[in-house]
Amino acid sequence: MACPDFLFCFPGDPVEDDPRAQHVNKFKIDMLEAPSKDPMWFCYGCMCLPCANYQMRVYALGEDWPKGYTCCQSYLNMCCIQGGKMGEQSAPEVCLCCEVCCCSGCAVSATRMYLMDKYNLVPDPMDNKIIHFNNCLQCLSCIINIAAIFVDGLDDAATIIHIIAQIVFYITSGCMTAQAHYELFVGGPPGSGVTEGAGTGAPQELEDMGRD
Repeated sequence: MACPDFLFCFPGDPVEDDPRAQHVNKFKIDMLEAPSKDPMWFCYGCMCLPCANYQMRVYALGEDWPKGYTCCQSYLNMCCIQGGKMGEQSAPEVCLCCEVCCCSGCAVSATRMYLMDKYNLVPDPMDNKIIHFNNCLQCLSCIINIAAIFVDGLDDAATIIHIIAQIVFYITSGCMTAQAHYELFVGGPPGSGVTEGAGTGAPQELEDMGRD
């Protein structure tokens, strides 16, 4: 799919030292295609992100749920937040609920990274552009909101940019969610890169969950 003009100024390269850049399999669809290829899960991810996040993590873990669950799958450990040490094994459902409600962006990214590692998926250049665009807007919104504290007249601009950044965040999250769902349940087994229409070929467990 052609790259939208506003994304041309954002790099498609993975971040430096990204270990997933060495993976060999491709996502079946990139994030730009996700809304048209899996519209139901795109809308679900946009409008009810915590619920979609919860379901996709359980789907991604498959037979490893709940014993294989840790907070953000231990990808985003920092300070006092350490995956596997947050009481996940005693109450995984409660911990996952807290994760998807309080840290939605981290949760959707962790599920995507887990799938990339599990199925040896390489980051798509279009996905990188979209993610960089979203991150840039979030940083801009943060900077303008801080500046508005000290500079008179920036309140309206800060509010407008914040709203735009939030819209872009939820659209990006919806794209990630739909891409992950499509990878698991449509067009062949995960990590196969099979085009749509080639048959699901997914393990029976995944097919059963996809009909839930």
